[in-house]
Amino acid sequence: MALRICRFIPMNSSKIFHLEENSRTQSLDALRGVAIAMVFFYHLAAMKQLPEFKGSLAMLPAFGMFGVDLFYILSGYFITRALLRNPTWDAPRFLRSRVSRIYPAFLVSLPVFLALRWLQNMPFDLHLGLNLVLHALMLHNFFPEIGGSINGPYWTLGVEFPYYMIMLAVAPFMRQRGAYWVCTGLMLLVALTWRSAVFVNYPGATSRFFHATQVFGTLDEFFIGGLAAYLVGHRKWGPWLKENGWLILGIGLAFTLATLCYQESRFLTYWADPETAIIWRTPFAASISMVIMGCAQLAPTKVLKWTGLPWLGKISYSLYLYHMLPIILRAVYFPEVDRVVARPAMAMASVALAWLSWRHVETRFHKTLR
Repeated sequence: MALRICRFIPMNSSKIFHLEENSRTQSLDALRGVAIAMVFFYHLAAMKQLPEFKGSLAMLPAFGMFGVDLFYILSGYFITRALLRNPTWDAPRFLRSRVSRIYPAFLVSLPVFLALRWLQNMPFDLHLGLNLVLHALMLHNFFPEIGGSINGPYWTLGVEFPYYMIMLAVAPFMRQRGAYWVCTGLMLLVALTWRSAVFVNYPGATSRFFHATQVFGTLDEFFIGGLAAYLVGHRKWGPWLKENGWLILGIGLAFTLATLCYQESRFLTYWADPETAIIWRTPFAASISMVIMGCAQLAPTKVLKWTGLPWLGKISYSLYLYHMLPIILRAVYFPEVDRVVARPAMAMASVALAWLSWRHVETRFHKTLR
């Protein structure tokens, strides 16, 4: 009933924003491609499938973990555009869109990784039935013994989908004139307060990571990404950003590099340092959002297309779901295969699986991907 009522609530966003129906651009797809490449690189290193990096490059593989943060910020951008685009808020349509985007490819991949665990004879910490129910409800990441128990990357779905539910709840308020800034400010406050409470109450890097990366601790990244969408679509600020896209992109890249350099010197003590454990992700998200605002203004180019990054971005969700399969198979069952041969084989197998999933599952159930 509440969803039906929300369908007919008139909103004021159309007076403030001019948002095109198709929010996907080549450069933003390329950013998604960068994000999945970072995650893949990180997991290759974590599974000992890369050579050891030494000296000033020693921490390079670890930076791949921030590909997840890039996904969150991009998600905030696209979801907020969807929220603000239409003059009326259609909650059932939004919910159907999110379910059709996330669940089909996820549910198809689930038996694959269950079979992999069975082949490895790996027991579950909790009953399999309960594990599957929590995964199906996207509540699995609230339990440390379940979050990545079937497939490690699944843990972020337990952050992403609850964010959708939060947006479903706050959308009627965010779309009112003047209310967007209040909602965004409150969400930033929630994230910083949550991470502060985690830092004070949970000693140890593992415990702090688990609790700080719950959806409430990542709201600043989602909503700062959403702020980029707000400014790009704003009738006043949007045209200025369009005229100065390259400038915004350059400033954003400079700030991103600065935040990563700051992080590099503190990486080994990340969860022991309040500056990084509590604060760092907020300015990092702000710098990435500037990159997104700049990229959103760029026209498609053949050079960017030839890099393959936009195409990787289009299949990035399925690639995220499946990329661990070839890595695990190689590490567990084919360790004797030379790494020089194994690395491109793992990459090609991951991309092939992702393309099949995108072509036959994602595009079938989520029409905007066709």
